[in-house]
Amino acid sequence: MNKSKLITVACLFIGSAACSKGGGETDTGSDSTETGLVDDTGTTTDTGATTDTGATTDTGATTDTGNTTEAPPLTLTTGLHTFIHDGLQREYYIHIPPSYEIDAPLMLVFHGYSGSYMSVMSYSSMNNQANTNGFVVVYPQGTKDRFGYNFFNVGYTFHENLNIDDLGFTKALVDYVATDLGLNRDEVFSTGMSNGGDMSYYLACFASDVFRAVAPIAGTMMSSTYDTCAPTKEIPIFAVNGTSDGVTWYDGDMNDIGGWGPYLGVDAIIEYWADQNNLDQTEVTTLPNTDPTDGSIVNYNRHFSNNSDTEVWLYSVERGGHDWPGYDGNMDFDTSAEIWRFFSLYTRP
Repeated sequence: MNKSKLITVACLFIGSAACSKGGGETDTGSDSTETGLVDDTGTTTDTGATTDTGATTDTGATTDTGNTTEAPPLTLTTGLHTFIHDGLQREYYIHIPPSYEIDAPLMLVFHGYSGSYMSVMSYSSMNNQANTNGFVVVYPQGTKDRFGYNFFNVGYTFHENLNIDDLGFTKALVDYVATDLGLNRDEVFSTGMSNGGDMSYYLACFASDVFRAVAPIAGTMMSSTYDTCAPTKEIPIFAVNGTSDGVTWYDGDMNDIGGWGPYLGVDAIIEYWADQNNLDQTEVTTLPNTDPTDGSIVNYNRHFSNNSDTEVWLYSVERGGHDWPGYDGNMDFDTSAEIWRFFSLYTRP
């Protein structure tokens, strides 16, 4: 990894949108012109969640006792908490909506590389969706790599010697939160931006026993993930990718030009999941171009079967960048609202 490029990033990065999963090219769909290993987007202002005055410490995951309809002994409240896993103190922010009820769904939202739980909580405004629809949302915080950037370990080349078990951490965190709040273990979902989107694909491959569906935004599948992917059941996928994304290249980077490690193109990823889920029908439509000034349009690719309720959706944003549409880039749809619309197909009526 080019050290001078990383030094340049350190001088330029002040929390704005970023780009570099594409080898330092400028992200044409963002207000940022930074280069280097930074891929988070948005600001760090919390919109829709209350502010905790300090983190509480959770001692670890409790044993999974299955779904419960009885009120559990609540210890969690909206705010920042810490969680011990593999001897590491990890952080996560939880938002419990006012309409929370026992057996509610749970959504995890993962930030991008160099980002934070605060940034993704802000630009996704997922707390607002939680308040409207009654699900609990958790924002895990990544650990810092040797460059000082927060990340989730999905197998990037420059993280190959790190032994951070984000898969184990995530599964243990879901178990702890679901047990404490009495949440529905059949309605656990994951989404995230960029590195967080990569993490969602990773969970689809290796934690399909925990997650009902995932929604990677501007994410990809690393070649190492694809080669070893082993879901134990069908898992619905909703992906959003920009064709001009300068960070997560739409056509992939199997030759590892960008230095993240080889990763697949979007079309190959969607085809993989359609085949994995035995979906034999496809329809393509274009969403209404409600904002002609954003310079992009959205093609909706739906893969489905008459023999299953599992579906795979792709919102392919033509001329779209490394964005969370509805917050930045394309304004023809609200990403967070569409994520929940998709996930709600897999919740109880």
